[in-house]
Amino acid sequence: MLTIASRATPALVLLLGTLAAGCGDGRYDAKTPGEPIGRFAMRGSLDRDECKATVLGVVDPWEFDLRLSRSVNDLYWLNGREAISGDIASDDRTFKFDTHVDVPLIPARNGRGGCTLTRRDRAEGELTPDASSASDLAGSISFTYEPRVGSECSEIIGVPGGFDRLPCRVDFDLRGTRSDDDE
Repeated sequence: MLTIASRATPALVLLLGTLAAGCGDGRYDAKTPGEPIGRFAMRGSLDRDECKATVLGVVDPWEFDLRLSRSVNDLYWLNGREAISGDIASDDRTFKFDTHVDVPLIPARNGRGGCTLTRRDRAEGELTPDASSASDLAGSISFTYEPRVGSECSEIIGVPGGFDRLPCRVDFDLRGTRSDDDE
């Protein structure tokens, strides 16, 4: 019996084992743009898991550290590898992030198209009392996995470790408390 791990390339680990990596552990500093806001001890409660892919490493609850910085209306989610750019609304409290990554998982062969998945990360929420002096964060994050147009990904659906279906989503409700002054 073949499992998803025996069918896909090492890129699978890069794309699919990314819940923790997508948000990082917050311990290492990527180049920090703007002014630091702070470090937050985050807790995500699983709201939806349509993927049911053990290779994703979905846990409930999901706990991680998050660092934020800002420059005017740009908010940066610092995951230790890069600064993910989002927006702060004019109320100086609400925010949103929208990013994506394409990763080829199965190369084209024998006249079959390969499988490339797109993972879209969307987060939104509110900083309390505001971005300048945030002590709490509440929001949500959604990870959507979908085959890129023209991809043939049936080999990773319905196999041990693989996906129940594609496209699919994994959603978390997020709560965080400021855990340091992040000077």
